[in-house]
Amino acid sequence: MPSPSSPMRLPVAALTALLTVLLLAPVPLAPALPAADALVSPAAPAAADDSSLDLVSLTPTSLDENGTLEAVVEVTNTSSTPMREPALELRTRTSRVTERDALRSWQGDTDPDTQGAPIATSAPQGVIAPGKSARLSVRASARSLGYSTEPYYWGARRLSLTLTTADGPVEALRTFVVWRPRGADQVISQSVLLPVADPEPGVTSLDGQEAAASTASGYLGNLRTAALDPRLDWWLDPSLVDPPAISTHSDENPPPTPSASPSSDTVPDYAPAPAMQEFADALRGGVGDRTVLARPYLDADTVALADPQFAELRTAVADAGDRAWKASGITPRASALSIPGPAASAQAVQAAQGAAPDAVILPPASVGSTTDTFATRSSVGRLSRPGGATALLAPDPGLSTAFAALSTDSDPEQVRQLLLADTATIAGQDVEAPRHLLIAPSLGPNLNADAMSTTMDAFDQAPWIRSARTADLLDAADGPFAQTTSDTSRGLYAVGEVTAEDVTPTQPSADGEAERLRRPVPQPHPQHSLLRDAASAQSRTTALAEGMEDDAELDAPSVHTLAALSQRYTDDPDRAATMLREAQQELDRMLSMVTVEPASGYNLVSDSSGVPITLNNGLDTAITVRPRLRTDRPLVRISEPKQVTIPARGQAEVTVPVEAVANGMVTLEVEVTTPSGRHLNGPVSAPLTVNPAWENWTTMVLVVLMTVLVIVGVLRARRTGSRARAPGVLTPEDPVELARTGRSLPASYPDAGSAAPSAPPAPPPSGDEPSGDHSDTAPATRSARARPDEETE
Repeated sequence: MPSPSSPMRLPVAALTALLTVLLLAPVPLAPALPAADALVSPAAPAAADDSSLDLVSLTPTSLDENGTLEAVVEVTNTSSTPMREPALELRTRTSRVTERDALRSWQGDTDPDTQGAPIATSAPQGVIAPGKSARLSVRASARSLGYSTEPYYWGARRLSLTLTTADGPVEALRTFVVWRPRGADQVISQSVLLPVADPEPGVTSLDGQEAAASTASGYLGNLRTAALDPRLDWWLDPSLVDPPAISTHSDENPPPTPSASPSSDTVPDYAPAPAMQEFADALRGGVGDRTVLARPYLDADTVALADPQFAELRTAVADAGDRAWKASGITPRASALSIPGPAASAQAVQAAQGAAPDAVILPPASVGSTTDTFATRSSVGRLSRPGGATALLAPDPGLSTAFAALSTDSDPEQVRQLLLADTATIAGQDVEAPRHLLIAPSLGPNLNADAMSTTMDAFDQAPWIRSARTADLLDAADGPFAQTTSDTSRGLYAVGEVTAEDVTPTQPSADGEAERLRRPVPQPHPQHSLLRDAASAQSRTTALAEGMEDDAELDAPSVHTLAALSQRYTDDPDRAATMLREAQQELDRMLSMVTVEPASGYNLVSDSSGVPITLNNGLDTAITVRPRLRTDRPLVRISEPKQVTIPARGQAEVTVPVEAVANGMVTLEVEVTTPSGRHLNGPVSAPLTVNPAWENWTTMVLVVLMTVLVIVGVLRARRTGSRARAPGVLTPEDPVELARTGRSLPASYPDAGSAAPSAPPAPPPSGDEPSGDHSDTAPATRSARARPDEETE
């Protein structure tokens, strides 16, 4: 017989079973009747596109047990009707996030979150008119959120901020908070490598107005503000710290025309655009202790230039970079080349290593470290190759993509919360070995420098992040590496050592994961024809630079030539071709300024002579050249001419020795070369008549004529005797001599020869000597007067 209590137990057991069934599989009952106003006019939830939500702030960066969570959201009414009674409802999920891909899935959902009752609601707001905005804030204590206080369960937590109105839920803004209770101590190291490069190399730096606009309020201005944050490392294009020189003459103030004797006022100066020089000075002064990695000069595609036939181009890029680093005083820690994930392959790695960089940058998924593993590895490894190894940098793709989204087109606060949650999820992984993550964003045109700065501030406030330098990663590339997640004695838990054959192509999938590709996507490179044209332009640039006293005038064509090889223009070959065409046109103009001006014709009438050559220089700097002469017939031998320096916008004369071999007519060609013999301009032709026998015949005729003249002179002198001589000086003669010869006048007188013959002179009276007091003519006068007296007697 059952006990009296038995009838009481059966109904209780049955009732318990019935309740369990009802709870686990509830049977639908008759629906409740709607309210009276709903039957008349059912309310439809507002459309999400009628409003927009922008996270203004979410504090604190790290929430502990005693903290208070506060979120501020700006609500904008984008509809055409007033928004009545807007409110913000805060909800959360108490479980921590352990999968990184779940973070992006959560944040991408904008549907209203109505799961469970809100933990907190914002204060009532009246009406938001169409096109207007209002800020709603909501607060909740950490204890009300219900998170576990066990240190092991620290990490990212999901939050939703749902906008509701009088018409019902509208949309939600989903974000994160990092829960960090006391006792949590897991930490990761982190560094940010910022690409510092001009998106239009060869354009901005050579246009003063473009440079001023870009550095004032454009891309370069924002980049400078962001880059000067001392917590960021640089992957720097050296052309930005040593900008090219441009002419100081503007279109409104053109340079004067060349002259034979230029003054200092006729030659324009060359200097970098003021805005670019200011930008360069800011970078030089802001290096500090940051790590600087070197990009190729003007982002030239050095992999394509590894072909031996383009050795001069490759040398030009390397030399330009070396000059820029030396001029700036910056010493880069290493040079680095990047290979995008879709193009990653063994061939691509070997080609990159052929360009001899110090480091190669690859996505971690392409070298075997995928994001779907339970532990994220450090962003470093080593690429083995025959004869050595190259450092491998593998920036975290999720963090890098998120950091790149800090632009004016995004909600920077949402991006910052995603970065904090992502780093916390990585740090919270069950890994004891040290790890160092690298963030290397690919910046877009609308980068937000202020957002980057506040994000770096948040990183500093995050207790799970230790700030480090990219140089630490490069040092760790030499190994050793931790083999397991619990190995704390062998270095970083990292990608480790890989070979080129281990590299596979990957690309991000729709859910953010990296997926492997069956074959690599060919990486674009400059066209072969463009490389050939660039090599020709570079050869002419090198020739001009060899003789120029100051090669600043060559900066423009040189930059255009090398910029045409930039990886920035590989997807736009027309743009690259245009830049190269501008370089060639500028080189043509400059080469046409150095000319030779020969005479209309030359006559060579001797065995050897000098041929005068006039050289003109229309450049804005002095240039040293060497004229080169040659003929179409071997009738002359031309000596090696000496080099000559032509002043800026001036002229110079040079005489080239030429030796005749035979008679004839030849064409003399004159060209201008560099001191080493590289062609610059010409040739210019002029006729040269060679007749060295003319000189011999002329000499012979002159000798014969001189001989005849001498003989005639001698014969004539002998025939005329003393009378042909010039008369002597008239002086008195001795009276004794006059008396002896019978002359009454001196023989030198013209009438002396016509005097009558005189009788023999009578002897002078004894003792009667001529007196020195008498004049010379006295005796001759006396004799002439006595002779008639005698005839008369």
